Amino acid sequence: MPNKTYTYMTLPDECIQLEWKIYDKKIPDDGVIKSWKKNADLDVKLGMYINLQYLNAIISEGAKAAFYISYHSLKKFDGTGIQRGDKLLDYEKINETGMDFDFNYTIPGDIIAGSLELTFTIALEEGVEQNHKQFATQTGSILYEKSILIHLEGNQALFPVKAIDFSTSDIDRSNALYYLSRKFKQLDSNFTSSYTLYFNSIHPLFKKINIESQNESSNQYLLKTIMYDVYRTIVIDALDDIHGLNELDETENEENSFSLQAVYSRIIKDLIRIYFPDKDLAGLKNMINSDEDSRNKLLTAVQDYILGE
Repeated sequence: MPNKTYTYMTLPDECIQLEWKIYDKKIPDDGVIKSWKKNADLDVKLGMYINLQYLNAIISEGAKAAFYISYHSLKKFDGTGIQRGDKLLDYEKINETGMDFDFNYTIPGDIIAGSLELTFTIALEEGVEQNHKQFATQTGSILYEKSILIHLEGNQALFPVKAIDFSTSDIDRSNALYYLSRKFKQLDSNFTSSYTLYFNSIHPLFKKINIESQNESSNQYLLKTIMYDVYRTIVIDALDDIHGLNELDETENEENSFSLQAVYSRIIKDLIRIYFPDKDLAGLKNMINSDEDSRNKLLTAVQDYILGE
């Protein structure tokens, strides 16, 4: 439950277990969705186990409850500001100790961006007129509520992507397929103004990475290979002794959520959590700057991080 004060009984956290999945992969709070693409629908699966004895006990006699899901594309996290929700289930008291529930939900991709707050709520669908001191009686009273924050940082979502004719641009490799523009700034600078990925619109392979043809597996692989090269560069930049991180950002400052410091930190913390739990920022810096074997181990982890989804 959130840190709110209720005048009636609510469902304790220990009486419910939630598991969120995006595209069939379990996602933790503050997780990053690297496989999302701009305007792509977000497939959400919510699984849970609920202690029904306790839930039944806190629903007033005659009242009806319901399960809800809602999402908020947070504007301060470069989102759209749109907030919507739907009812998942009308709940009637079930004479069981506990029960598993599974729900599938699709969020339209054209109304979300940046970071997204997902919330599961149990609330009274219909209240009762009785004056209970211990139990919720009013329609809309919250019996349980839990949110997680996810970051949509998939292909083409983390930084600007532009298609141009390299032969008429300042890019001096007219036969190249793509080029990553990097502008080193202070770590509090906006990430999206520091990196831009350019595609060569006249290259024969450009049509394979264009959005209309991304459903084919070979095209997906080509795009992921490009994104590995991009992320490899970003990781090297993040670990650079001069321009890179001096410490990981552990704050939850909405205003700076897409700064170089914040985005670098999220990627490096992911690598540490998944591949190098015995290391810290200094340990990864040592890997990238030491012998070739250590450097290759780190870059292979980056490859798995991108191609593994």
